[in-house]
Amino acid sequence: MNNPERNYGLGVNFRPRKFAMRITIIYIIIGSLWIIFSDRILLNIVADKYMLATLSTIKGWFYVFVTGLIIYVLIHKDEMIYEDAINEIFKNYQELEATYEELTATEEELEQQYDALENSEKTLREMEERYRLAVDGANDCIWDWDIRNGDIYVFNRTKRLLGYEEEELEDRFDAWKGLLHPDDVERVMNEIDRHLKGLTPYYEVEYRLKAKDGSYKWILSRGRAIWDDKGMPVRMAGSHLDITDHKRFENKIFKLAYYDDLTGLPNRTMFQDALDEAIQAAKENRQRLALLYLDLDEFKSVNDSIGHDAGNELLCDVGFMLKNLIANSGMVARLGEDEFGIILNDIGEMGNISEKLNQILEAFHKPQVVRGVEFYITASMGVAIHPEDGGDVFTLLKNADMAVYSAKTGGRDCYQFFSPRLQEDINRKTDMAVKLRHAVEKNQFYLYYQPQIDLANGKLIGVEALIRWADPEKGIISPKDFIPLAEETGLIIPISEWVLKEACRQYVKWLSKGYNPVSISVNISARQFQQRDLVAKINSIIATTGMDRNYLTLEITEGTALMDLDHAIDVIKKLRDTGIKVALDDFGTGYSSLNYLKLLPVNIIKMDQTFMRDIISDNTDREMAKTIICLSHKLNLYVTAEGIETEDQLVFLKDNHCDYGQGYLFSRPLPPEEIDDIICRGIFSMLQLKKMEYVNIF
Repeated sequence: MNNPERNYGLGVNFRPRKFAMRITIIYIIIGSLWIIFSDRILLNIVADKYMLATLSTIKGWFYVFVTGLIIYVLIHKDEMIYEDAINEIFKNYQELEATYEELTATEEELEQQYDALENSEKTLREMEERYRLAVDGANDCIWDWDIRNGDIYVFNRTKRLLGYEEEELEDRFDAWKGLLHPDDVERVMNEIDRHLKGLTPYYEVEYRLKAKDGSYKWILSRGRAIWDDKGMPVRMAGSHLDITDHKRFENKIFKLAYYDDLTGLPNRTMFQDALDEAIQAAKENRQRLALLYLDLDEFKSVNDSIGHDAGNELLCDVGFMLKNLIANSGMVARLGEDEFGIILNDIGEMGNISEKLNQILEAFHKPQVVRGVEFYITASMGVAIHPEDGGDVFTLLKNADMAVYSAKTGGRDCYQFFSPRLQEDINRKTDMAVKLRHAVEKNQFYLYYQPQIDLANGKLIGVEALIRWADPEKGIISPKDFIPLAEETGLIIPISEWVLKEACRQYVKWLSKGYNPVSISVNISARQFQQRDLVAKINSIIATTGMDRNYLTLEITEGTALMDLDHAIDVIKKLRDTGIKVALDDFGTGYSSLNYLKLLPVNIIKMDQTFMRDIISDNTDREMAKTIICLSHKLNLYVTAEGIETEDQLVFLKDNHCDYGQGYLFSRPLPPEEIDDIICRGIFSMLQLKKMEYVNIF
């Protein structure tokens, strides 16, 4: 049942029904008393009816006024109580609302804290998973060492890495120390000691641990220690990382960076580092050391002759031989294709180094056997001595390089000590290179022509164009004195092109004079022959000058052809297809192989003049000349003999059916104006030959 009483927090109960009842009862009581007593009083006081009626009216109004006032007072009093109750209710409502807002805020804060706690737990789980994945993925193994009692906890992964079961390795520091490689023990203990003394912010060291099968695994160990209040180390923890594959790869990279891949010898980089260390040691100990720069003679020709694979085997054999010769007295390195560097420490007197150099040369005089075949190869050496010839790596290498260049130009198969004279030679060479460049710019060259004779009938069949340099200061300079330099500097390209143009122009001049056409032979340099647009340039020159290509013979040396055999074959075929003849010059001076005659589509073989010198007195030269002539004819090749100077040589060549010849027996090289008569006459007789005076002016 509902209770009509209501408490509004005022300390009293407000009952609306009781309030209405009270007002009604008061009104009834007052009204009843008024009616009963007011009329009686008026009847007793007033006798006049008119007055009585008036007073009754006034009495009625008075009753209304008084009862209204009483009702107002009663209602006003309860209204005040009600108003206070309402105000208190509003106040309580505001407080309740504030409390609700606080509760709401608290609830939101709790929800946020709950969410944060959930996120923290999630983050913690993710971090734990990430850490676990990182450890698993990184192949790290955790260890924890109690320094005070020597116990060490190591993840089973490390034990499995080494091939041990969990119970096979005792969890003691000494047990793990016993697995260290003997060469690593001192270094590892030093690093631990330094960290425990606070000398390093953390402990990190690489070392080898012995596996169960006896092999060693490379480990990268990292860790940090903690200390007690007294500064004593109490604990150290960290990780193990297997870096065996990394070390293997690192060693491979090191070998690639510092060792020659073919011979296994140190390369130039390592050699220079070692030379620098050797120089510093020699300075400290006041010792002398020797730097040898060794270059194999004509190795490219040998390599092309026997094949690159066999050539590589030969290089390995040479490297092995040098390493055994030097042994513990120094170091051997491969510096380039066919170049080796040698350091000889503490050489003492010069006699000691000379003995070692001769020993090296003698070793090269013995045959090298590659794939069951014997090969002979020689070497040239340049020698620079520390401290006399240089106190640093750059200077010693530069001077040794100058010395080996001198040895090679001086005849090969020898050694040359550096001397200031070599520097002077280099300076002269540099000066000549400058002059040679000026000669090209100022056109200081001209051509001489040497007749080529058909030995069977004495007819002139052609001339060879030979360049000369008219230097304003030194006069006429022979090609042997500047052509090698032109090759080195690259000036041989414009010089060779000028020679070809000038020879073609001279041919056209002779035709314009009414002379019978004769073949003109022009030498093609090695650099020029290697140009990929050579054939196009030759065709352009022929078209520009009006030369008849059927009367043009281009001469290339055997060495030039063997630089790139495939390129040589391709170029020669293209030249022959256009009608140009090709001659193989200086045949017999290099590593001649008659097999190349079958591969190279040349027209003519030119026997070098070295065969002619002793062809009468030396049976070997004589037989070799016969063989070359015979085999060349079987291959449908013509043979031209160079350097014919005596009638006996001429008779021998004619008897053995050599096709053509040239030399001072017929004529020295002549300028155009002097050879005109020979070209006009076109034939040589023995009587004319005997009357001819020829002088070698060079």
